[in-house]
Amino acid sequence: MIIKKPNNKHLETAIDFLDNDNTIVVTKNRSKSIDSTYKSYISSFGGAIIQSGLMGTLMTFEANDKKKKIIHALFQLYNTNFPNDKINQINREYFRTVKTKNENEKKEIKNRLIDMAVALKLAMRCYETKEDNSNNNE
Repeated sequence: MIIKKPNNKHLETAIDFLDNDNTIVVTKNRSKSIDSTYKSYISSFGGAIIQSGLMGTLMTFEANDKKKKIIHALFQLYNTNFPNDKINQINREYFRTVKTKNENEKKEIKNRLIDMAVALKLAMRCYETKEDNSNNNE
């Protein structure tokens, strides 16, 4: 089992991202909160990479509108923390860009995305959790 230690710089970047985000973080009556669904998605990200691999996880998450927001957040953090190795979307999807990389680059991207996921998961703890009441089966 791999236990990732959070990187303070990545954590600070994740907190800044969420402070300025309006897709995952919802502001109501000057109170910011995150839907519990997003917290469960980010919690499942690492396991999904282990089970399905990087490409399978990206394709699965990007096929779902809510999960796609998590991928977008992770790549925003990735691009902020690694400005010399930015990953951009092709046809509004990140997996199409990642698939053009060689195996060593994919491994590096995978490890960095896991680091971003750890930082984002910890940063989400700074916000109140709201339960999703929409009853959509995803």
